[in-house]
Amino acid sequence: MDEEVPYKRLIELVNADPAYSMVEDGIRVEIIFNPPSRGEAMGVGEDEEERPVLRIVGERRGDVVVLREAWVEDAMGERRRMDLSELELWIQSLTNR
Repeated sequence: MDEEVPYKRLIELVNADPAYSMVEDGIRVEIIFNPPSRGEAMGVGEDEEERPVLRIVGERRGDVVVLREAWVEDAMGERRRMDLSELELWIQSLTNR
């Protein structure tokens, strides 16, 4: 089953949370999540720690984005593919299921 999220919710997420960004190229949509460093998460300020980036790619179909693939990319560009089921809670938060 294809996982779909409302396009409007993705726009709201990107506008509300600076850790997220989105790149659109035609119907291709890439959501990029830059998690906070441990120091930022603990409220002690930024550090120079290299952090992995989560990339989620989908296709825009009208008012929804159909998610196709996701991976975690480290600072060296190494990628670890993720199964979309690993994003289930995130998807639920956007679809209010």
